[in-house]
Amino acid sequence: MKASKVENNSKSVNSSKTPFFNRNGENSFFGNKDFFFSPSTPLQTKLIDGENQTFSDIKDKGKDDSGISEYVVQSGDGAYRIAKKNNVNVHEFLKLNGLKLTNKSKVVYLKSGKEKVFEIGETVKIPPNTDRSLDAKKISTEKEPKPEPKTKINIFVTPKSDKTTESSMDDLGAWANDGIDDATQLNEKGADNATEFSFRKVGYIDNLRTIKIENLDDLIKQLENMKAGTEVGINYLYFSSHGSYNSPSFYIGSHYDGKGKWSSKNKISMGNVSKLNKLSKFLSPKTKVLIMACHTGGGKNTKQSEKFVQELANQLNATVYANRSWGLASSGNFEDNLYAYTNALYGDETQDLYKKKPNAFKFMGTMLKAMPQKKGEKSVPEITNALILKRDGTFKVMESNYNKVIKKVLDKIAKGGTYKSKKEMVDDKEIK
Repeated sequence: MKASKVENNSKSVNSSKTPFFNRNGENSFFGNKDFFFSPSTPLQTKLIDGENQTFSDIKDKGKDDSGISEYVVQSGDGAYRIAKKNNVNVHEFLKLNGLKLTNKSKVVYLKSGKEKVFEIGETVKIPPNTDRSLDAKKISTEKEPKPEPKTKINIFVTPKSDKTTESSMDDLGAWANDGIDDATQLNEKGADNATEFSFRKVGYIDNLRTIKIENLDDLIKQLENMKAGTEVGINYLYFSSHGSYNSPSFYIGSHYDGKGKWSSKNKISMGNVSKLNKLSKFLSPKTKVLIMACHTGGGKNTKQSEKFVQELANQLNATVYANRSWGLASSGNFEDNLYAYTNALYGDETQDLYKKKPNAFKFMGTMLKAMPQKKGEKSVPEITNALILKRDGTFKVMESNYNKVIKKVLDKIAKGGTYKSKKEMVDDKEIK
């Protein structure tokens, strides 16, 4: 048999029943069957991905006689983007795949009406090229995936107060428990003891940048100045604040009116949590946010707290952790120590506290974790073990369940028992 000669721009190939292989040395296009050049038909070659591949009368790889081809969904692909990439009309593309657009631009199945989400790696059908001019406006509105910032930092947000800078660690003494419900926590120099304790400690952590703010707008301005979300990514974000046992909430900025009294001006609660969506552009689902405020994830009404923390995660577009009991405002934070306030377990006021806030004891040593929900998804925040605030400005969830460790102590308190000191509690033979 006479060998045929195949012409290419750069070289010629002689073949006599020469099998066609792809770059991996495997048979191409036709599964495991050999595909042979026809000795009588000249074949055209085409440069694809930097390599010469040979075609006979097949116009495009993956297309059948009707002109329908297949496409593998990539990261960031939606209906309009897939149509744009393949130069086809979006409505014809959807119809071919048994889908349609609703009047709210949602992609749904023709029969069931259920919403469709294109999964990475999924194979979809592509119709023959058509006029897609009607798609242009829709396609232009699709957002490109946001690139990951190269620089990553951890940020500690604390209320700004001129009085705070005048105080020293020696000025910071004990404060009334849960001041938001009971009494003021201002020391004699006008600084808030709880947030000041944490702030002074954070100043010694190399990988934790402190931002002192007046309110939410001030925080946004400072984050914009440091180019957060674009050039700088935020790994861990801490809000040093106060919460409430009676209703889930915390503060972004000062919680005082300038006269030593509580003010709701900067209070974040279920009624206005949507305003935190302004912060989402600086964060990502990988960002871990810790609300360092008492009872935000627990308190009197656990259902309300769960809804609040979940909505925090949705609005911030980040993973949120919140205290189910008292938070710990201490110079001992970020020392690889347990982040849980346990002093309420002993002392003369234990029983009074228990009667007022039984859930604070019940939930001690646990956190509430919520991740941003996907569209149409319904989920409930997860209860986790207590956190360990690490020396590098990050935190991790404890492997052991601290709440179980102290269960016998909590049971004794629930029955009216008390401990005069921490030592007496630790030495109690009944709980060993």
